Amino acid sequence: MLPGECLLIASLLEVIALKTLPANPQLCLVYKDILPRVSRSFYLTLRILPSELREPICLAYLLARISDTVADSQVIAKTDRIKWLESFENILLSQQHPASEITSQLRVETHPHAGEKELLRSIQSVVNGYWACDPDDRLHIQEVIQIILRGQKWDLRRFSACSTSAIQSLKEMDELREYTYLVAGCVGAFWTRMCLRHLSGSLAMENHQIEALGVRFGQGLQWVNILRDFRSDLASGRCYLPEDLWLPTGWRPGGEPEVYPRAFTELWRRLVMEALSCLEDGWRYLKGLPMHWSRVRLACAWPLLFGVVTLAGLTAPPGPHCPPSKIGRWQVYEILFRTLLSMRLPRVWDDLFDQAVLRIRCDLKGSS
Repeated sequence: MLPGECLLIASLLEVIALKTLPANPQLCLVYKDILPRVSRSFYLTLRILPSELREPICLAYLLARISDTVADSQVIAKTDRIKWLESFENILLSQQHPASEITSQLRVETHPHAGEKELLRSIQSVVNGYWACDPDDRLHIQEVIQIILRGQKWDLRRFSACSTSAIQSLKEMDELREYTYLVAGCVGAFWTRMCLRHLSGSLAMENHQIEALGVRFGQGLQWVNILRDFRSDLASGRCYLPEDLWLPTGWRPGGEPEVYPRAFTELWRRLVMEALSCLEDGWRYLKGLPMHWSRVRLACAWPLLFGVVTLAGLTAPPGPHCPPSKIGRWQVYEILFRTLLSMRLPRVWDDLFDQAVLRIRCDLKGSS
Protein backbone atom coordinates (compact mmCIF):
# COMPACT_ATOMS: atom_id res chain seq x y z
CA MET A 1 0.00 0.00 0.00
CA LEU A 2 1.35 3.42 -0.98
CA PRO A 3 1.97 6.11 1.66
CA GLY A 4 -0.73 8.31 0.11
CA GLU A 5 -3.22 5.46 0.40
CA CYS A 6 -2.22 4.97 4.04
CA LEU A 7 -2.97 8.63 4.64
CA LEU A 8 -6.32 8.31 2.84
CA ILE A 9 -7.39 5.47 5.13
CA ALA A 10 -6.00 7.33 8.14
CA SER A 11 -8.09 10.36 7.21
CA LEU A 12 -11.16 8.16 7.05
CA LEU A 13 -10.36 6.93 10.55
CA GLU A 14 -10.22 10.51 11.77
CA VAL A 15 -13.62 11.18 10.22
CA ILE A 16 -15.10 8.66 12.63
CA ALA A 17 -13.46 10.55 15.53
CA LEU A 18 -10.47 8.34 16.22
CA LYS A 19 -7.87 11.00 17.09
CA THR A 20 -4.41 9.60 16.87
CA LEU A 21 -1.49 11.99 17.35
CA PRO A 22 0.81 11.10 20.25
CA ALA A 23 1.04 13.53 23.14
CA ASN A 24 4.84 13.49 23.08
CA PRO A 25 5.94 16.50 20.96
CA GLN A 26 9.23 14.76 20.11
CA LEU A 27 7.27 12.19 18.10
CA CYS A 28 4.66 14.27 16.28
CA LEU A 29 6.72 15.05 13.18
CA VAL A 30 8.09 11.52 12.93
CA TYR A 31 4.63 10.05 13.43
CA LYS A 32 2.84 12.29 10.92
CA ASP A 33 5.41 12.60 8.14
CA ILE A 34 7.87 9.69 8.35
CA LEU A 35 6.01 6.73 9.82
CA PRO A 36 3.55 6.41 6.88
CA ARG A 37 6.53 6.19 4.51
CA VAL A 38 8.27 3.30 6.26
CA SER A 39 5.62 1.24 8.06
CA ARG A 40 2.93 0.72 5.41
CA SER A 41 0.02 -1.20 6.87
CA PHE A 42 1.43 -1.15 10.42
CA TYR A 43 1.04 2.63 10.36
CA LEU A 44 -2.69 2.04 10.30
CA THR A 45 -2.40 -0.37 13.22
CA LEU A 46 -0.58 2.26 15.27
CA ARG A 47 -3.03 4.93 14.26
CA ILE A 48 -6.07 3.03 15.51
CA LEU A 49 -4.64 2.31 18.96
CA PRO A 50 -6.14 4.02 22.04
CA SER A 51 -4.17 7.00 23.31
CA GLU A 52 -2.87 5.14 26.37
CA LEU A 53 -1.04 2.63 24.20
CA ARG A 54 -0.13 4.71 21.20
CA GLU A 55 3.01 6.36 22.52
CA PRO A 56 4.87 3.36 24.04
CA ILE A 57 4.04 1.06 21.12
CA CYS A 58 4.88 3.79 18.58
CA LEU A 59 8.23 4.35 20.31
CA ALA A 60 9.04 0.65 20.44
CA TYR A 61 8.13 0.27 16.78
CA LEU A 62 10.24 3.25 15.69
CA LEU A 63 13.28 2.07 17.65
CA ALA A 64 12.94 -1.43 16.19
CA ARG A 65 12.41 0.00 12.69
CA ILE A 66 15.54 2.14 13.00
CA SER A 67 17.67 -0.82 14.10
CA ASP A 68 16.15 -3.03 11.39
CA THR A 69 16.93 -0.40 8.73
CA VAL A 70 20.56 -0.32 9.84
CA ALA A 71 20.77 -4.13 10.11
CA ASP A 72 19.50 -4.50 6.52
CA SER A 73 21.60 -1.65 5.07
CA GLN A 74 23.65 -2.51 2.00
CA VAL A 75 25.83 0.62 2.26
CA ILE A 76 27.38 -0.30 5.64
CA ALA A 77 29.72 -3.24 6.23
CA LYS A 78 28.20 -6.02 8.36
CA THR A 79 30.78 -5.69 11.11
CA ASP A 80 30.06 -1.95 11.29
CA ARG A 81 26.33 -2.64 11.46
CA ILE A 82 26.82 -4.94 14.45
CA LYS A 83 28.96 -2.31 16.19
CA TRP A 84 26.34 0.34 15.49
CA LEU A 85 23.55 -1.82 16.90
CA GLU A 86 25.60 -2.37 20.04
CA SER A 87 26.16 1.40 20.38
CA PHE A 88 22.44 1.99 19.84
CA GLU A 89 21.64 -0.48 22.60
CA ASN A 90 24.04 1.33 24.93
CA ILE A 91 22.23 4.60 24.23
CA LEU A 92 18.89 3.08 25.14
CA LEU A 93 20.25 1.53 28.31
CA SER A 94 22.54 4.25 29.62
CA GLN A 95 22.23 7.40 27.45
CA GLN A 96 25.99 7.72 27.58
CA HIS A 97 26.40 8.65 23.93
CA PRO A 98 24.32 11.25 22.04
CA ALA A 99 22.38 9.81 19.13
CA SER A 100 23.79 12.47 16.82
CA GLU A 101 27.24 10.87 17.06
CA ILE A 102 26.16 7.46 15.82
CA THR A 103 23.84 8.99 13.22
CA SER A 104 26.93 10.36 11.50
CA GLN A 105 28.22 6.79 11.11
CA LEU A 106 25.25 5.71 9.02
CA ARG A 107 26.06 7.34 5.68
CA VAL A 108 22.44 8.48 5.64
CA GLU A 109 22.70 10.34 2.34
CA THR A 110 23.69 7.17 0.50
CA HIS A 111 20.66 5.24 1.72
CA PRO A 112 18.47 4.38 -1.31
CA HIS A 113 15.02 4.50 0.36
CA ALA A 114 13.75 8.06 0.89
CA GLY A 115 11.46 7.21 3.80
CA GLU A 116 14.11 5.19 5.62
CA LYS A 117 16.61 7.98 5.01
CA GLU A 118 14.29 10.40 6.79
CA LEU A 119 13.77 7.88 9.58
CA LEU A 120 17.53 7.64 10.16
CA ARG A 121 17.74 11.43 10.22
CA SER A 122 15.09 11.44 12.96
CA ILE A 123 16.97 9.16 15.37
CA GLN A 124 17.64 12.01 17.80
CA SER A 125 13.92 12.89 18.00
CA VAL A 126 12.94 9.25 18.55
CA VAL A 127 15.57 8.76 21.27
CA ASN A 128 14.53 12.04 22.94
CA GLY A 129 10.95 10.83 22.88
CA TYR A 130 12.03 7.53 24.36
CA TRP A 131 13.76 9.25 27.30
CA ALA A 132 10.75 11.53 27.81
CA CYS A 133 8.21 8.71 28.06
CA ASP A 134 6.85 7.13 31.24
CA PRO A 135 9.76 5.42 33.10
CA ASP A 136 7.86 2.15 33.59
CA ASP A 137 6.91 2.07 29.92
CA ARG A 138 10.54 2.75 29.07
CA LEU A 139 11.63 -0.35 31.00
CA HIS A 140 9.23 -2.50 28.99
CA ILE A 141 10.46 -0.89 25.76
CA GLN A 142 14.08 -1.53 26.78
CA GLU A 143 13.29 -5.19 27.37
CA VAL A 144 11.66 -5.83 24.01
CA ILE A 145 14.20 -3.78 22.02
CA GLN A 146 17.08 -5.66 23.64
CA ILE A 147 15.52 -8.94 22.50
CA ILE A 148 14.95 -7.62 18.97
CA LEU A 149 18.50 -6.28 18.79
CA ARG A 150 19.77 -9.69 19.89
CA GLY A 151 17.87 -11.25 17.01
CA GLN A 152 19.15 -8.70 14.50
CA LYS A 153 22.77 -9.15 15.61
CA TRP A 154 22.34 -12.93 15.56
CA ASP A 155 21.05 -12.71 12.00
CA LEU A 156 24.00 -10.59 10.88
CA ARG A 157 26.51 -12.95 12.48
CA ARG A 158 24.72 -16.10 11.30
CA PHE A 159 24.78 -14.95 7.68
CA SER A 160 28.04 -13.03 7.95
CA ALA A 161 29.62 -14.39 4.78
CA CYS A 162 26.56 -15.08 2.66
CA SER A 163 26.50 -14.48 -1.08
CA THR A 164 24.47 -15.70 -4.00
CA SER A 165 27.25 -18.16 -4.85
CA ALA A 166 27.54 -19.52 -1.29
CA ILE A 167 24.12 -19.45 0.32
CA GLN A 168 24.08 -20.06 4.07
CA SER A 169 21.21 -21.86 5.73
CA LEU A 170 19.93 -22.33 9.25
CA LYS A 171 20.77 -25.78 10.56
CA GLU A 172 17.84 -26.80 12.74
CA MET A 173 14.17 -26.00 13.24
CA ASP A 174 14.88 -24.85 16.79
CA GLU A 175 17.10 -22.11 15.34
CA LEU A 176 14.25 -20.87 13.21
CA ARG A 177 11.73 -20.92 16.04
CA GLU A 178 14.16 -19.01 18.26
CA TYR A 179 14.73 -16.45 15.50
CA THR A 180 11.00 -15.89 15.02
CA TYR A 181 10.69 -15.28 18.75
CA LEU A 182 13.62 -12.85 18.90
CA VAL A 183 12.45 -10.62 16.04
CA ALA A 184 8.66 -10.93 16.31
CA GLY A 185 7.31 -13.23 19.02
CA CYS A 186 8.71 -11.02 21.78
CA VAL A 187 6.63 -8.17 20.38
CA GLY A 188 3.45 -10.13 21.11
CA ALA A 189 4.49 -10.44 24.75
CA PHE A 190 5.38 -6.73 24.93
CA TRP A 191 2.07 -5.75 23.31
CA THR A 192 0.16 -7.84 25.85
CA ARG A 193 2.00 -6.33 28.82
CA MET A 194 1.29 -2.81 27.55
CA CYS A 195 -2.41 -3.60 27.20
CA LEU A 196 -2.61 -5.09 30.70
CA ARG A 197 -0.69 -2.14 32.10
CA HIS A 198 -2.75 0.64 30.51
CA LEU A 199 -6.25 -0.75 29.93
CA SER A 200 -8.92 -2.02 32.28
CA GLY A 201 -10.95 -5.14 31.68
CA SER A 202 -10.98 -8.88 32.22
CA LEU A 203 -9.38 -11.24 29.76
CA ALA A 204 -10.97 -14.53 28.75
CA MET A 205 -7.96 -16.45 30.07
CA GLU A 206 -5.03 -16.16 32.48
CA ASN A 207 -2.42 -13.48 31.76
CA HIS A 208 0.33 -16.02 31.07
CA GLN A 209 -1.92 -17.83 28.59
CA ILE A 210 -2.79 -14.70 26.63
CA GLU A 211 0.87 -13.68 26.60
CA ALA A 212 1.89 -17.09 25.22
CA LEU A 213 -0.68 -16.69 22.44
CA GLY A 214 0.71 -13.20 21.82
CA VAL A 215 4.13 -14.71 21.24
CA ARG A 216 2.65 -17.17 18.73
CA PHE A 217 0.81 -14.24 17.08
CA GLY A 218 4.10 -12.44 16.45
CA GLN A 219 5.85 -15.61 15.31
CA GLY A 220 3.05 -16.29 12.82
CA LEU A 221 3.52 -12.92 11.17
CA GLN A 222 7.27 -13.56 10.91
CA TRP A 223 6.62 -17.00 9.41
CA VAL A 224 4.57 -15.33 6.68
CA ASN A 225 7.46 -12.92 6.02
CA ILE A 226 9.94 -15.79 5.77
CA LEU A 227 7.80 -17.74 3.28
CA ARG A 228 6.92 -14.62 1.29
CA ASP A 229 10.57 -13.51 1.05
CA PHE A 230 11.96 -17.00 0.39
CA ARG A 231 13.33 -16.26 -3.06
CA SER A 232 14.58 -12.75 -2.32
CA ASP A 233 16.40 -14.08 0.74
CA LEU A 234 18.05 -16.74 -1.44
CA ALA A 235 19.13 -13.99 -3.83
CA SER A 236 20.78 -12.29 -0.84
CA GLY A 237 22.56 -15.51 0.15
CA ARG A 238 20.28 -16.43 3.08
CA CYS A 239 18.08 -19.47 3.56
CA TYR A 240 15.90 -19.43 6.66
CA LEU A 241 14.58 -22.94 5.97
CA PRO A 242 16.59 -25.29 8.20
CA GLU A 243 19.06 -27.64 6.57
CA ASP A 244 17.91 -30.64 8.61
CA LEU A 245 14.51 -30.29 6.90
CA TRP A 246 15.42 -29.53 3.28
CA LEU A 247 18.53 -31.72 2.94
CA PRO A 248 16.56 -35.02 2.79
CA THR A 249 14.23 -33.62 0.09
CA GLY A 250 16.83 -33.42 -2.67
CA TRP A 251 16.46 -29.64 -2.97
CA ARG A 252 19.50 -27.40 -2.56
CA PRO A 253 19.52 -23.61 -2.05
CA GLY A 254 20.99 -21.72 -4.95
CA GLY A 255 19.36 -23.66 -7.76
CA GLU A 256 16.56 -22.27 -9.86
CA PRO A 257 14.26 -25.28 -10.34
CA GLU A 258 11.24 -24.90 -12.53
CA VAL A 259 9.80 -27.94 -10.72
CA TYR A 260 10.62 -28.57 -7.08
CA PRO A 261 11.23 -32.10 -5.80
CA ARG A 262 8.00 -33.55 -4.48
CA ALA A 263 9.53 -33.99 -1.02
CA PHE A 264 10.43 -30.29 -0.89
CA THR A 265 6.88 -29.33 -1.88
CA GLU A 266 5.62 -31.48 0.99
CA LEU A 267 8.07 -29.73 3.31
CA TRP A 268 6.84 -26.35 2.12
CA ARG A 269 3.26 -27.36 2.94
CA ARG A 270 4.36 -28.33 6.47
CA LEU A 271 5.90 -24.90 6.92
CA VAL A 272 2.75 -23.22 5.64
CA MET A 273 0.80 -25.22 8.23
CA GLU A 274 3.25 -24.11 10.92
CA ALA A 275 2.62 -20.49 9.94
CA LEU A 276 -1.14 -21.08 9.85
CA SER A 277 -1.10 -22.69 13.30
CA CYS A 278 0.63 -19.60 14.72
CA LEU A 279 -1.87 -17.27 13.03
CA GLU A 280 -4.78 -19.32 14.38
CA ASP A 281 -3.30 -18.91 17.86
CA GLY A 282 -3.10 -15.21 17.09
CA TRP A 283 -6.82 -15.26 16.35
CA ARG A 284 -7.44 -16.99 19.68
CA TYR A 285 -5.46 -14.17 21.24
CA LEU A 286 -7.78 -11.64 19.60
CA LYS A 287 -10.87 -13.49 20.79
CA GLY A 288 -9.49 -13.50 24.34
CA LEU A 289 -9.45 -9.69 24.48
CA PRO A 290 -12.36 -7.80 26.08
CA MET A 291 -14.94 -6.60 23.57
CA HIS A 292 -14.67 -3.02 24.83
CA TRP A 293 -11.01 -2.96 23.77
CA SER A 294 -12.37 -2.20 20.32
CA ARG A 295 -9.36 -0.29 18.99
CA VAL A 296 -6.89 -2.88 20.27
CA ARG A 297 -8.99 -5.61 18.69
CA LEU A 298 -8.87 -3.76 15.36
CA ALA A 299 -5.12 -3.27 15.73
CA CYS A 300 -4.75 -7.04 16.20
CA ALA A 301 -7.29 -8.10 13.57
CA TRP A 302 -5.71 -6.16 10.71
CA PRO A 303 -2.21 -7.73 10.72
CA LEU A 304 -3.73 -11.17 11.31
CA LEU A 305 -6.12 -10.80 8.38
CA PHE A 306 -3.43 -9.30 6.14
CA GLY A 307 -1.13 -12.16 7.17
CA VAL A 308 -3.57 -15.01 6.56
CA VAL A 309 -4.63 -13.58 3.18
CA THR A 310 -0.96 -13.29 2.19
CA LEU A 311 -0.34 -16.86 3.36
CA ALA A 312 -3.19 -18.04 1.13
CA GLY A 313 -1.00 -17.09 -1.84
CA LEU A 314 1.97 -19.07 -0.51
CA THR A 315 0.61 -22.62 -0.41
CA ALA A 316 3.13 -23.77 -3.06
CA PRO A 317 6.85 -22.94 -3.17
CA PRO A 318 7.42 -19.92 -5.44
CA GLY A 319 9.04 -20.38 -8.82
CA PRO A 320 12.31 -18.63 -9.66
CA HIS A 321 10.58 -15.85 -11.58
CA CYS A 322 7.45 -15.48 -9.44
CA PRO A 323 6.95 -12.14 -7.68
CA PRO A 324 6.46 -12.36 -3.90
CA SER A 325 2.92 -13.05 -2.76
CA LYS A 326 1.38 -9.76 -1.75
CA ILE A 327 -2.04 -8.79 -0.49
CA GLY A 328 -3.86 -6.60 -3.02
CA ARG A 329 -4.71 -3.03 -2.14
CA TRP A 330 -8.43 -3.65 -2.63
CA GLN A 331 -8.22 -6.62 -0.30
CA VAL A 332 -6.67 -4.27 2.26
CA TYR A 333 -9.48 -1.77 1.75
CA GLU A 334 -12.10 -4.50 2.09
CA ILE A 335 -10.60 -5.76 5.34
CA LEU A 336 -10.32 -2.25 6.79
CA PHE A 337 -13.86 -1.22 5.96
CA ARG A 338 -15.56 -4.51 6.82
CA THR A 339 -13.88 -4.67 10.22
CA LEU A 340 -14.56 -1.01 10.95
CA LEU A 341 -18.22 -1.37 10.06
CA SER A 342 -18.63 -4.54 12.16
CA MET A 343 -16.65 -3.66 15.30
CA ARG A 344 -19.40 -5.13 17.52
CA LEU A 345 -20.04 -8.14 15.30
CA PRO A 346 -17.24 -10.63 15.94
CA ARG A 347 -18.87 -13.22 13.70
CA VAL A 348 -18.13 -11.02 10.67
CA TRP A 349 -14.47 -10.91 11.65
CA ASP A 350 -14.40 -14.66 12.23
CA ASP A 351 -15.87 -15.21 8.77
CA LEU A 352 -13.14 -13.10 7.15
CA PHE A 353 -10.42 -15.09 8.93
CA ASP A 354 -12.08 -18.49 8.48
CA GLN A 355 -12.56 -17.95 4.74
CA ALA A 356 -8.82 -17.40 4.26
CA VAL A 357 -8.00 -20.40 6.48
CA LEU A 358 -10.40 -22.59 4.50
CA ARG A 359 -8.81 -21.49 1.24
CA ILE A 360 -5.35 -22.41 2.56
CA ARG A 361 -6.47 -25.82 3.78
CA CYS A 362 -8.31 -26.56 0.53
CA ASP A 363 -5.29 -25.53 -1.57
CA LEU A 364 -2.98 -27.70 0.52
CA LYS A 365 -5.35 -30.66 0.38
CA GLY A 366 -5.92 -30.25 -3.36
CA SER A 367 -2.21 -30.18 -4.16
CA SER A 368 -1.27 -33.14 -1.94
